[in-house]
Amino acid sequence: MSKFQADARIQRVAEAYSRDLVTFARRQFFLDLDWTDHSIEALEIVAIALHDGYETLRPTDQKIEPYYRMIGSYIGEVYRRNHGAEWGWVTREGYRFPGMHRKPGTLFWPWARAHNRIVYGASDNLWHYYQYLLTLRTPATQ
Repeated sequence: MSKFQADARIQRVAEAYSRDLVTFARRQFFLDLDWTDHSIEALEIVAIALHDGYETLRPTDQKIEPYYRMIGSYIGEVYRRNHGAEWGWVTREGYRFPGMHRKPGTLFWPWARAHNRIVYGASDNLWHYYQYLLTLRTPATQ
């Protein structure tokens, strides 16, 4: 069973990271991310480049952390702004990590998905993930 505790501090962090991603995507990839659901599809361009870099350099999780936090925060913020959700702490199987809650009890953690996209590649496609989030109507995980 998963538990959720809202945390305004995590939301502020996610908002800042998501704004950083908008700047990063514009400067590095000439992408204009506009906070719409459809902008998540364009985010795959960034994810492909980061995964390719990961495959070549094999950086530590600490080195890729700012990137997966930016990407995951953008995904979460787009969802929050367009569909309503809140940031906070998810506790599951004894582990506590940043995630999101959308009533009626849907929990998801976009930072983890963004991490997996960078590390594992296209099988963790962000656009497919976001489309899945849009279909959720009952409690679910990640």
